[in-house]
Amino acid sequence: MKNALIFTLCLVLVLCGVAWWHDSTETVKTKDFKVEITKLKRELDSVKANQDTLKRLVRKIEIDIDTVKTGNELIFKTMNENKNRSFFDLF
Repeated sequence: MKNALIFTLCLVLVLCGVAWWHDSTETVKTKDFKVEITKLKRELDSVKANQDTLKRLVRKIEIDIDTVKTGNELIFKTMNENKNRSFFDLF
């Protein structure tokens, strides 16, 4: 009976210790989770800002490409018009 009582008392102490440790680690995990969520939100805002910047740069490049295409078309048309002309036709 004495051994059973000591065993039960030790078991209760161990269970109380595990419960206390679990609560304290859960609290720390929640705090760490909130900190990490805050960091993640800041990082997402940074990525969104970079994405907007990249979109603006892509639009600028598309405009430049359209300008180059227009210039190439003009050059091609002029070359086709002057295909049969020689240098001496200009004089």
